Amino acid sequence: MDDIRQTAIDQFQAYLARRQFSAHTVASYTSDLRLFFTEVAVPLGQVSFHEVDQFVESQQQYSRSWATINRRLNALKHFFDFCLDQQLVAGNPVKPSHFVRRGRPLPKALSLEQVQRLFDQIDHPMDRALFLVILRCGLRVSEVAQLKLEQIDWEQQALHIVQGKGRKDRRVYMSPDAVASVQQCLAQHPGARAQGYVFWNRKRAQQPLSVKAIQKKMERYARRRASRRVAIACGIPLPQTWVSA
Repeated sequence: MDDIRQTAIDQFQAYLARRQFSAHTVASYTSDLRLFFTEVAVPLGQVSFHEVDQFVESQQQYSRSWATINRRLNALKHFFDFCLDQQLVAGNPVKPSHFVRRGRPLPKALSLEQVQRLFDQIDHPMDRALFLVILRCGLRVSEVAQLKLEQIDWEQQALHIVQGKGRKDRRVYMSPDAVASVQQCLAQHPGARAQGYVFWNRKRAQQPLSVKAIQKKMERYARRRASRRVAIACGIPLPQTWVSA
């Protein structure tokens, strides 16, 4: 590493200490900067978007986690902000697009016991039918929210899903318990006021049931008596008291 880059890192390290950053943060940032400049051979003032981009790619090739890569990018961003203030560089080469998005964990399958515990809380016929159709037919929440009576084939006990995944219509078959549950639900259907939707807004029947409303229903039922594990497996945000427990 050349003297200019080394001097800049030493000055940045002293700056962090003056700003009362923790010793751990100072050590981590310094280590991250040394790693970066070990891989990047260009002078300090010539580091560009391209060099940072290559650094991120190399970190990904080493299978570094998104958290590690983003921490190192934060160290670089703070360092180049400091260098910019000291007129050592003309701009900060670290851009928002360099940061790696946190991946979402895939949903976890519920056990039969967890499913039973969840459905034990569902006391309204429409809600029970709604969640059974999602569970048994594998529908997206948006698909079940838009489901209309004309899409039900009672003879074949199937649903014609319009504009589903991949923008292609598809046909899915209902299990006997889903069929029975939908029939019980429709016995309470508000008729023309629901504008042909299978599932309706109980407070305002003339409006379709929204995706957000369905998610809130699931959240409410899962939180009644279901365990923390059930809520996590359903992908439902937990109350802060649960998170810290």
